[in-house]
Amino acid sequence: MKQEEKTKRTRERILEAALTEFGTKRYEAASISSICSENHLSKGLLYHNFGSKDELYLYCVRYVYDRTLEYLKSRSNMARAQNPVVQMLKDRQSFFHENPLMGNIFFEALLTPPPKLASDVQEIRREYEIFANRCFDQMLKEMPLRSGITAEDARTYFFLVQEAFNSRRSGTDRGDGEGAGIEEWEEHALKMLDLILYGIASAEEKKA
Repeated sequence: MKQEEKTKRTRERILEAALTEFGTKRYEAASISSICSENHLSKGLLYHNFGSKDELYLYCVRYVYDRTLEYLKSRSNMARAQNPVVQMLKDRQSFFHENPLMGNIFFEALLTPPPKLASDVQEIRREYEIFANRCFDQMLKEMPLRSGITAEDARTYFFLVQEAFNSRRSGTDRGDGEGAGIEEWEEHALKMLDLILYGIASAEEKKA
């Protein structure tokens, strides 16, 4: 086996072990010792490929965001989607249903990244956020807005509510285990979007 192929397989093995560790524990609770002991890896081999816990964590975060975005783009058809944002959230929910450990890492990086790594994580998330903003802009183009409401008003309001919604999630305990709370949270996200777009009163009540 060529050295390049051997190195690739080693890194893949370490990545798989690290995804399990960071996907079942928060960053602070995860450890290199646990990754190595539970997966029969030597610390020397791990540190030869990844210089530190931080480097390995950021590698996992990048892998998760790249795979998530790759999946969303493969499912994306904004020209045909009735609501691009709803479709994106449903596709994301499907992806995390199939990959719950990635979902845990995704949301920790989104909501409560390690403070010392926050700027690095933000840079990793950039491409995903550009895609999400494109979906939102496409939704606004296709949606008739109330009189007096501009697209900029809608964008400002949406992201204010989203920030409050995310803050609520970041203040709760994720719990351990595969996909702990993710599917329920994604359902809440879809419901919140519906409330933002269509309000809480029925058309009949509004007329009364």
